[in-house]
Amino acid sequence: MIEMPFEPDAVIGADWLELSCFLDYPTPISKIAVEGYFDLEFAEPELLSSDIFRHIEWRKAMSPNYPFYVSDAAIHSKSGVYSAMEYLFPLLLSTHDFYQETRILNWSQVGDLFELFCTASMTQLVGNAVLIGNKFGGFSRRFDKCLEEMCNVINERKGPPHPKANDFQDAGVDIVAWRKFDKRKGQIVLLVQCASGMNWRKKGGDIKPKLWNELVFWTVDPIKALTFPYAFDFDSPEAEEDWSFYAYDSGLLFDRLRLSNFKMSECKLNLDPIREWAKKQMGALKSHQIAL
Repeated sequence: MIEMPFEPDAVIGADWLELSCFLDYPTPISKIAVEGYFDLEFAEPELLSSDIFRHIEWRKAMSPNYPFYVSDAAIHSKSGVYSAMEYLFPLLLSTHDFYQETRILNWSQVGDLFELFCTASMTQLVGNAVLIGNKFGGFSRRFDKCLEEMCNVINERKGPPHPKANDFQDAGVDIVAWRKFDKRKGQIVLLVQCASGMNWRKKGGDIKPKLWNELVFWTVDPIKALTFPYAFDFDSPEAEEDWSFYAYDSGLLFDRLRLSNFKMSECKLNLDPIREWAKKQMGALKSHQIAL
């Protein structure tokens, strides 16, 4: 397992345990071993360990592709670390501040990678997806031209040129995902905002439906959505209320447990930059690996 750099709550502790399992593959990590480590470092080790395993069990129940075997006594990774990149990449993003060596300095680069990752996920979860305002998307960097190209792809009608179009990068939308039923107009459309950092709770208002209804003459009104790399755990009744509150403001929520339910191996996008970044992060983590 790896060092825990500070006394965690159960949610952060569950992230730490998942990272440890990836690094320790194929060796399982027992609940007793976790309690023993915590006993040396923190107060109430049994309670903290039990809470962490409770969160792990909840994550397993929520995510069909959860990459760990979980029992009452232990947890271990189902396969090698890089075979579960769909889960590992957002986990590394959400735990980057654990150690100095893994802290993200270039958020612009990592933000682009997260948007690329989310595009791959949305393509399989929803049916189709395009990435806009990002170098990996393949569209024009001029917003109005990008809109024209996007509308041609998704079979929607572009609105008239907006007077402030040149001031927009993506108008709050990073990904447009859609599920079509046949060649006729009328489909389910998601306008997706990607938030790779801890401030994801403040990102829901970035998408302005009124503005997007001027930019595109949608056949059917689109749905807002927000993606973020953290696992939103329902550890209390208040957490469920929070989830509903954020969904009311941001639309459909896709946390790590939802985003990871796809297969990178079946994606047509070039996801090698994501794999390379993750391998560097895992290399930095190995210096904090400990043996019990």
